[in-house]
Amino acid sequence: MRRARALLRHPRVEFLVGCGLLLGPLVYALTLPGPGLSVPSVVVPEVAAPAAAEVAVEVEAEEPGEDDAGHIGMCVDPSAPQIVVEQVEVQVEVDPSTHALEFAPLIDDRLVFSTKLADEDVEAWAPGELYAGEGTVDFIAAKAVELEALPLEHYVQAGRAVDLYGVEGKLCSARAGALELVAQYQGEELNSFDEGIYDWETGEYLLDEGERLALIWDHEPAWLSAVVEYGEDCTDEDVRRALWARSPALPAPAIATERATPPALRLTRQHERRFLASETFEAAAADYAAYRAELEAEGYGDYEPTWDELLEQDGPSTRVWSDAKGRPVLTAFEFGYAGESCGDGFDSYHSVVERVRGAELVDVGMSAQIVAVFDSDLDGNWELFYDDADEWGPSWTVYEELPSAGPDEGPGWLVVSEGSVDADWFCPC
Repeated sequence: MRRARALLRHPRVEFLVGCGLLLGPLVYALTLPGPGLSVPSVVVPEVAAPAAAEVAVEVEAEEPGEDDAGHIGMCVDPSAPQIVVEQVEVQVEVDPSTHALEFAPLIDDRLVFSTKLADEDVEAWAPGELYAGEGTVDFIAAKAVELEALPLEHYVQAGRAVDLYGVEGKLCSARAGALELVAQYQGEELNSFDEGIYDWETGEYLLDEGERLALIWDHEPAWLSAVVEYGEDCTDEDVRRALWARSPALPAPAIATERATPPALRLTRQHERRFLASETFEAAAADYAAYRAELEAEGYGDYEPTWDELLEQDGPSTRVWSDAKGRPVLTAFEFGYAGESCGDGFDSYHSVVERVRGAELVDVGMSAQIVAVFDSDLDGNWELFYDDADEWGPSWTVYEELPSAGPDEGPGWLVVSEGSVDADWFCPC
């Protein structure tokens, strides 16, 4: 039956049948007698008609299926190629330039995308269970993030490639792992919270791990972060030295580095000569002499260095950061030390950070404890990275230079990134 249907649909057969249907009536009309035309009689002998041949046609009955609905009477050639459509999972890849990461600090092997989240975002982004996160901080309370709940600017960062940067520039390439919300705490005793958590005498916790994680989650800020995943291109040392990360889809950032270039050396000598001739230096020397005299009168003169020893140990030092062309852009001058955290140690510390503007040095009023200088957004304004981590826990601040209000005024500074991990307190005395 299918073969018969297919034969009827063949182009040549369709042509012949069509011709027959069109020419048949015309041929019949030509055989009719016209007006005044005599037609001779024709005697046709009676002949018995032959028996009709029996043609056996095998018909294969088929039940219409779901795909036949609405296609009654349509024929399908079984010899024609069959198209099979399978359901496949389509993953839409976001262009790497979409919300490309300009800057993210790298703290404790973690990329930190945000340290200031609203409570409603924390609840919506990570409604799941708490677990202990990875890292070197003593306590990391973590929750997995539901990606579909994130804004696009954060959603696209999961699994993305990043370049890791240190003090002097790019170190290696890595990748952001799964996004998490983490709340952290440094210190075994958890003594920043209420008592009854840690027994100092026995060294045992009075709360189980789940209760400790819940305590930290409830009291510490949640950060959106991802553990750095890296392969052969990075070493453990690279990741340890890395300060921040950036998308490789963006142009390379501008990096200012400390180099002993001739202009930098001239600035160093200029700083030291200026300070040694200043009233600040004279006042520091006089104050220290009086301080030493009091100690010696009480028999404690050996507890502090002499003025000459102090100059040798903590004398004037200048750091100069230069751009890629070797032009100085920033200087940091330091002298002395700040004394001990306990007791009445003499505070001889003095520092000044200055922006280099041509032949001028403009005091910007910042701390001299600068770790790195760079321009991540390539707007011509430098960022200063301060790593404030100590025994109290990880901490950092990044300031971005703002254009000066006038030729005689220094630039202002805007905090673009900051965070700190709370820690156990103790008295060093």
